[in-house]
Amino acid sequence: MDSIIKIINAWDPADLLPMAPSDEYMLEINEIVGFLEDNAADIETLARKIDDIFLSDFNDESIYKSRISECRAVANQILKEWQGNCVIETRDV
Repeated sequence: MDSIIKIINAWDPADLLPMAPSDEYMLEINEIVGFLEDNAADIETLARKIDDIFLSDFNDESIYKSRISECRAVANQILKEWQGNCVIETRDV
């Protein structure tokens, strides 16, 4: 999850950092991780979910402006990290 925290904080979708605490986006990050744990997501599905999460939590357009193209780039980074951290166990049969 550390890599997802770094990705979201680097993106800083509501332009709150560095003035806000470094855990400012933890609620949203936990929602993203929960979504990934419960769903097989592709870039487009995850991008829309990320956008929905931030639109819901920062519903003032002056704080978060929906930018689906940025959400796609972030989703791509997150999926690469997520899939890279998934370990598939195999056993000899």
